[in-house]
Amino acid sequence: GSYLLKSIVELALKKHEKVHLYISIGNHDSHSSYWLSLVLEAFFLGNDRVIVPHWPNHGAIGLDHGMAD
Repeated sequence: GSYLLKSIVELALKKHEKVHLYISIGNHDSHSSYWLSLVLEAFFLGNDRVIVPHWPNHGAIGLDHGMAD
């Protein structure tokens, strides 16, 4: 999964100046989603064109996967 997303981001960078990669936390995988965002951030460390915000910041922009509070 992480290498597939890395490839998708690399393709997006060929067309777009910046890529914001939001990993929406689901109700079955809160820990793995968080770690996936950390792995993807590490892949693109030092690349100012890739932004990977971390959970729980997603709520500020309205992303939701239906996780009950």
